[in-house]
Amino acid sequence: MTECWWRDEDTGDLELDVSEVPRPWRFDDEVHGINHWKKVDFVFHWPETKELWLVEIKDPDNPYVQGEPARLIEDFKQKKLIHESLAPKAKDTFLHLLLDDELPAGTSITYIVLFACDAFSLAKRAKYYRTAADELRRALGLRGPRGQGWARAPLYIKDCMILSLNEWNRALGDRVKVRRLSTV
Repeated sequence: MTECWWRDEDTGDLELDVSEVPRPWRFDDEVHGINHWKKVDFVFHWPETKELWLVEIKDPDNPYVQGEPARLIEDFKQKKLIHESLAPKAKDTFLHLLLDDELPAGTSITYIVLFACDAFSLAKRAKYYRTAADELRRALGLRGPRGQGWARAPLYIKDCMILSLNEWNRALGDRVKVRRLSTV
């Protein structure tokens, strides 16, 4: 199979190998037609195994970044990024896919955030990412009202995870590899 690499954005320093994804979708573009909704960067769908990933990339280590990496890192640590960006993107994307009939029955949905940041030590990264993933689960409402679960939970996002670049490649690289262009 021929490799197919997608950049995370025009000035992005990360590329994802989507060669093994039967239905990759660059969701953060103009094609979906609702520009005022927040949207994840990519949707990867494996129809035969009924798996769907919502993928958001945050890359404060990008040497070409226009913004201030320190601000993104601080927003991540303070959970502002979760409540103002990550959770709304997942919820709006899920709603769009649901209403546009892009979620076949029985599809298992996982929201994966690649937060490529080597500024944290390994111990701090593990703590921050674990705490942030728990907060993201709460912000997404994965446990349902009062922690009782949702009546239609199988329709919704099953789980979420926040991974570093190395963690992504260890856990998910057999399906979608990620590489940093500035080190290739």
